[in-house]
Amino acid sequence: MGIAASPAFLTHMGIAGLPCLNEATWVTAGLLPPHWVESRRWQKLQVAASVYGLAVVVFLSCPSGLITTVAIAPRMLRGERLVAHIVMLLCALGPVLQAPFVQVPMLRSGVRKLLR
Repeated sequence: MGIAASPAFLTHMGIAGLPCLNEATWVTAGLLPPHWVESRRWQKLQVAASVYGLAVVVFLSCPSGLITTVAIAPRMLRGERLVAHIVMLLCALGPVLQAPFVQVPMLRSGVRKLLR
């Protein structure tokens, strides 16, 4: 009657650190001279880092969140450690529910910008 901390859930939660390359480029941009940040090369780097971060969410976090949801749902229905499993479900299902409306359109836009 333990908590369903499956490999998929652990992967889903561990993925949070992968998109930090995207955040690092934005923080670094604040420290660089303006003419560097305005350069075409830096602009492409920032878009590429954004595409990378969004791709991590869409292609790694969402599938592992769905797998986690499938693993947690039966335990919740049986009432096993209900509060813990509800919290895990919210963490796993949140990105899955918002991805089609937020991450996927942003990913498409980023890929279009990279291909220009």
